[in-house]
Amino acid sequence: MRGFRERYPRVEIGISEIVMREAGALLVEGRIDIAYVRPPAPYPEGVEARTAHCNAFIGALPAHSPLCASERISPAQLRGLLFVVPEQESGTFEVARHGRFRPQIVAQPDTLSAVLAHVSLGGVPPSCRTRSRNASRCRVWNIEESRESR
Repeated sequence: MRGFRERYPRVEIGISEIVMREAGALLVEGRIDIAYVRPPAPYPEGVEARTAHCNAFIGALPAHSPLCASERISPAQLRGLLFVVPEQESGTFEVARHGRFRPQIVAQPDTLSAVLAHVSLGGVPPSCRTRSRNASRCRVWNIEESRESR
């Protein structure tokens, strides 16, 4: 984005968070020009997708969680915790598979900011999602791929 803005300073860019499942319809209707989504995502006819970036799994914990003292957190360390997940829970299930457990999902708000609000307010940890560091009462960390997941 920075490079685009430097190259085209007169082009106005508006950034907002939307519910991913609505992105295709918003594109078709012309209400947005581009959407960043996490696969798998439904695409209506006439919408084309390209991979822009691939992320590692990350999690967010309330600042008071004992796991926050850990330098690295493996998927198995998440066993037994309660999960708040975003609209797309596939990442959470993949991390749970690596840790050999079934996640206990207790809330599923639509947006990442709503997930982080749950966690930062002492809600139910953790959440597995893409990188976001805007929750001041959360610790966000990369979930390490461990030997048990190979």
